[in-house]
Amino acid sequence: MGYIPLVRDEQPMNYAARQVLQKPQQLTVDGIPRVAFQDVMEHRNPYSSYFHRYERIAAHKLRANAVKHPVQDEKAQTLKERKLEAARRHEAELLHKGTTFDASV
Repeated sequence: MGYIPLVRDEQPMNYAARQVLQKPQQLTVDGIPRVAFQDVMEHRNPYSSYFHRYERIAAHKLRANAVKHPVQDEKAQTLKERKLEAARRHEAELLHKGTTFDASV
């Protein structure tokens, strides 16, 4: 491999100010503290779980979809189609596109 140039401005200063040790530094292992786990329900926080909020939103969406009537869904679909067709017509007027040419291609 070739030389890899330094990335940050402070790296050359740090490299120049380094202290070279005469002998290798001896590694020491400090005491490791015992791990203590915290009970997530300790404070009775409703959002104690990271995914709790998203689970509640998903459950709410499922309930909302179960209540939806098929007539409402059809109306929403036709409204969406009408808006999409109006947007296509408006775009064709702005860009001067011909529908016969687009349909044939």
